[in-house]
Amino acid sequence: MRAILLGTLLLAAAPAAAQVSDIRGLTFDASFALLLDGTVLDQHLRLEQELTPLTTLPHTFDVLPDPDAPKDPARIVLRTRLPQGSEDPFQVRFELAGTWDAGTGAIDVAGSAPGVHFWQTPFEDDAFGLMAVPKLVWLEMRDPELVLHAVVAAWPGDTQIPALSISGGAALLPETLAAELEITGSRVYWMPHGAGDDKSQATLGPYTLDEATAAIPELQAQLLEVFGDMNDDLLLTQADLIMLHKMLGPTTAEDYEGDLVADGVVDMLDLQFLQWLLRAIGTELDPIVEPGLIGSAGKTAGKPLVNKP
Repeated sequence: MRAILLGTLLLAAAPAAAQVSDIRGLTFDASFALLLDGTVLDQHLRLEQELTPLTTLPHTFDVLPDPDAPKDPARIVLRTRLPQGSEDPFQVRFELAGTWDAGTGAIDVAGSAPGVHFWQTPFEDDAFGLMAVPKLVWLEMRDPELVLHAVVAAWPGDTQIPALSISGGAALLPETLAAELEITGSRVYWMPHGAGDDKSQATLGPYTLDEATAAIPELQAQLLEVFGDMNDDLLLTQADLIMLHKMLGPTTAEDYEGDLVADGVVDMLDLQFLQWLLRAIGTELDPIVEPGLIGSAGKTAGKPLVNKP
């Protein structure tokens, strides 16, 4: 399967996208649809999930500078993860490198999640009617690759900050995909509730998933906040670094804002990451800002979006 974004569709988004000069440093709430298709023991397996919100956590949908070109707004790294079941303690995370076009709003990024991942998909299935009740569907995969296409649009909001949205796949045009997930060589397991990731408790499997295809048919994302903004002033400054120093220690599900690298603790890695962001896209506090919408949809181009008197 191959996602297609028509040129006319991208051009239609250009007037809105032109309001924004830089999207790096922003994080979004995101909703994904999911499709898993293949053959197991000559039986067709097709599982589909409608558009469903991801839990708001680090690595949900973060747009960051490309380390190889930290001063180029057109070069981005998109951090995101796959939808997962509620009993999966791990996340399949991707850092997708690519480009963002300020004229059309188009995002084109790709990357892999290195290593072997045991992923609880969001699906429950009765395995072709062989089981009395549906079981959780887990997938074991090596080095999955994700290719994502989307469009950013900015619209006037209730405040001086525009409402930024990202859409892809069916959210833009029927019969298109937001992302393709390469999972060749994957093995599928049917696991009971409460088994965690203990493969020995599989009710069925593992079986090879032949002719495997997976995709995100639709995605929608809405601007949440500025990544690394500890004091909620819509600016990325040294003040945020000072606040982050005071947050050192383990994080909780309710207090994860300072966990920039998403490893469950605020430590030197987070401080170093924020220092790098400050050098790449941070801003100094200016006493006067000219009226009008300046910079990006957050605080990424060296200027804040909030007008000052």
